[in-house]
Amino acid sequence: MHQPIVVIISANIEWEVLKTVLPHPPANSSPLGQWFEIDQKIGSTVEPVLFFHGGWGKIAAAASAQYVLDRWSPRLLVNLGTCGGFEGEIEKGTIILAERTLVYDIIELMGDPAQISNEVRNQKTRP
Repeated sequence: MHQPIVVIISANIEWEVLKTVLPHPPANSSPLGQWFEIDQKIGSTVEPVLFFHGGWGKIAAAASAQYVLDRWSPRLLVNLGTCGGFEGEIEKGTIILAERTLVYDIIELMGDPAQISNEVRNQKTRP
C-alpha cells in the first residue's frame, strides 16, 4: 500500500471550489466524506495526493483525520482551510503547530464551567 500525501478540506464551500479548480476523477465516498486521489508533480517527482472532504467542526475534523490516518497511513497530512482563532493572540496567516488541544465546549456542558475556565487560563499562561 502506498503512503499518499493527504489534504483534508473541511468547509463545504472550500471542497466545492477545490473541485472546480483541480482536475480530478469522480469522488469516492467514505463514512466520513468524499475523496479523490490524483498524481501531482511535486518538485521533480510525481506523488499521489489524496484530497478528503472531512466536514467542519472540531469533532468532524478529528474523526476524519483519524479515519484518514487509519485507512491510508499518509506520509504527510495537511489540513487546508479555515479555522477559528483568538483575536489579538496571533497574527493573520501564522502557521500553528499544536502540541495539545482541549475540547472545551463539550467539557463545559458536562462539568463545572468555572473549573474549566481556570484550566484553560492556566494552559494559556504555560510556556
